[in-house]
Amino acid sequence: MYDQLMSDGSPNLRWFCDSCEKVITEGSQRTSTQQNDKLDNLILLIEKLMEKYENVEKKLEDKASVDMAKHLDKRMEQMEDKLTQIETELVSKSQSSESQSFRAI
Repeated sequence: MYDQLMSDGSPNLRWFCDSCEKVITEGSQRTSTQQNDKLDNLILLIEKLMEKYENVEKKLEDKASVDMAKHLDKRMEQMEDKLTQIETELVSKSQSSESQSFRAI
């Protein structure tokens, strides 16, 4: 019987002393606890990565808003410059028309 059990490629029958069996059964429970701890750590790591991703996404949205504000600011400056130029031209034309009206009188 012993020879048959040992000759089989994967013998399923094993006898351990009481202390060895206790170590083996507790070891498997520890392994289960360790696997749960690793899984918990992995979940925490994924949660941290998601938070970082959300922060990066929010910063990108803010950056887009900053770029849009800069673009609008530049356009406003261009409009102010154009208005100043038109005002200068009007003042110049007004002065030239006043001087022409004084010459006519």
